[in-house]
Formats: sequence, C-alpha cells, structure tokens
Amino acid sequence: EYAERYGSKVDGWWFDHASFGNKKLLHKICKKANPKTIMSFNSGRLPNVKNSNPGLEDYTFGHPTPLRRYAACAPDNLRMVEAVEKSKDGFLYEKGKPSLGHLFMPMMHYWNKGKEPVWSEEQAVDWMSRTLSAGGAWTWNVPIDHRKRMLSPDAVSFMKSVARGVVQVKEEGGPQGKVHPGHRITRPKRKRRQKKK
Repeated sequence: EYAERYGSKVDGWWFDHASFGNKKLLHKICKKANPKTIMSFNSGRLPNVKNSNPGLEDYTFGHPTPLRRYAACAPDNLRMVEAVEKSKDGFLYEKGKPSLGHLFMPMMHYWNKGKEPVWSEEQAVDWMSRTLSAGGAWTWNVPIDHRKRMLSPDAVSFMKSVARGVVQVKEEGGPQGKVHPGHRITRPKRKRRQKKK
C-alpha cells in the first residue's frame, strides 16, 4: 500500500525482520511503484555488511551486533568497516550482483532513543570516514522526540560535529591509517518495576 500510494516519493526501503517476509514479493511491488527506488532487507547473521540477498538488495542492511550484547561502537563491529574497505569501490558482490556496503549504526544505547551518544567523536569520525572513503554508505539511527516530532537536538549536534570531522579528514587526503578499534560499552540496566502489594 505505501509503495503504491507514494510511488516515486520513496527513494529507498530498509525492511526490518525481513526473514519473516516475502522478499521477492516486496522487491517486485516496490520496484513496480518506483523502478529507481533502492532496497535492503535485514536478514542474516549479525554484525553484517555482506550481500545477503543478491539481486534483491541494492545496499547491505548493515546491522551491528545486537545492542543487548554491546553498544554499536564495540570492537566487534569494526569488521563491518573493514568489509567495506576490502570491497570493490564500496560494492560487495554475490553471484555477480552488487550491493553497496552500508552501515546502519545506532548513536545511543538503544534504537531510536537514548540520552547521550555511545560513540566518542573521534571514533565516529574514524569509522565513518573509512567507510565513506572506501565508497560505502553510513546511516545514523538517532533518538526521536515523539512529543515534539523532531530529532533529538543533542543527536543533531553530534552528527554535525562528526560531519565536520569527516569533511576535515577528506580535505586532509582521507583516513591516514589511524585505526580506532572501538570501545566496549555495556548497555545500562533497566530498573525493574516493583510489584505492588
């Protein structure tokens, strides 16, 4: 319904939990509504930057290690950046079909919410610069203030600082071999509600 209703207004799709859907049917419907739309399907082992759905996906779903285990900045996810760096011009090929190496990284401890970034600015600039310099793509998942219907101002400020850093790295000739290995941060434990007596 959304593909047919919005047609060419939707430039791209990222289907979560795609293992439970009919990927071929989703691809057919979305491409019929807008032949230029790009698509990705979250299905496969995590962390993941590989062409998991050759012929159906235009870019990798780029999901990090599950956040219940580690924050997105953890060293375990560095292999995602390295996969893009080893690719051919940012594209990963499977069965002769290309998929753009793409990382979809949460900025906070949780998807769509959180109070402060788990990333240091230095690490975010390093990993993002390396991914982009290799021809890949990067998407930040940021907190949303649903009451005000806007992105978190702190998240926007962080993204702007990182973007300035990425531009500076590019102007200086690209990443200079400084590898930030990442740091492991465990997610804060949620307070359990006490049962009323």
